Amino acid sequence: MKFLRNSARGDILLSIVILGTSATTSFSQDNNFEKRKAEHLAEIDQHLQKMQEHRSCINGATNIEALKKCRDEMHDWRKNERTEHRDSKLGKRGQPGGGPAK
Repeated sequence: MKFLRNSARGDILLSIVILGTSATTSFSQDNNFEKRKAEHLAEIDQHLQKMQEHRSCINGATNIEALKKCRDEMHDWRKNERTEHRDSKLGKRGQPGGGPAK
């Protein structure tokens, strides 16, 4: 009989620990989600701003040389963005969510 009481207490204690861990994990995941969401929105805003600058550049171009300059500036910006994105992904390898290490 004493064993059953201890077993029941153990089950209750285990349930509390599991629920507490689950709640903490959920809270941590929510914070991570909000952080990543904010990062994505900031990146989108940056891209929209650059596209608007590019549009203004093309709109103001008065000859083919000016148009080429606009295109080259945008091309360079995109190339740098791709490089930074790739480098950030490579930096995360071996970390949770960063993909397999090669």
